[in-house]
This record gives sequence, C-alpha cells and structure tokens, in this order.
Amino acid sequence: MSQFERATKLGQDGYSDARPALDKRPFVNRRTGQVIRLSDGIDPGRGHNPGLSRAMTVVRRVDKQLATAGEAQAREAIAEIWQTSLPAIVSKLPPTERVQLPVAVSRVI
Repeated sequence: MSQFERATKLGQDGYSDARPALDKRPFVNRRTGQVIRLSDGIDPGRGHNPGLSRAMTVVRRVDKQLATAGEAQAREAIAEIWQTSLPAIVSKLPPTERVQLPVAVSRVI
C-alpha cells in the first residue's frame, strides 16, 4: 500500500491505523507438551517459518547421511549441496535463523 492509498483509506469511515486487540488462546502441542499462545483465527501449523523449517530439515538429513557415509561419498554429497539453490536460500535467512551447511570433510587422525 502506498502512502497515498494509506491516507485515502484512513480518511474513510471504518479504517484506522490503530493496532487491533488480539485475543490469544493457549495451544498445547500433544507430541511435545509445549504450550504456546496463538491469536484467535491463527492455525497452529502457521506459527513457524516454513523456509527455515525446510532448511533445517535438509541440513539435519545431510548431517545424518554424512555421518554414515565414507569420505568419498561425503565429499560428493557436499559438492552436490553447493550446486543447488540451498546455499543462496540459507544466506537470505535472518541471522537469528541461520543454519550451518557442511563445507568440507575432515579426517580423524
């Protein structure tokens, strides 16, 4: 919405720039037992960042695969990750939501 549209709407009846009062209700996650407060009308499944969730899922899956892979397979898997769009997507996440991507394989001596 542009400044002009905002000013036009605020001049009409029924429009305001005041923040509405949001009634919150508790929601209990049956799997974890965690209790969160959600605004009325918000589905519990919408209370997360889907991009971050996807990135974290991919990184966890890759970490698990790398832990059981041999050195050659691990190097190949890391190279494949860096050929996808995942590094660009992860780099655009806010600093508080960043995930770490593997960049190399180390040998245990």
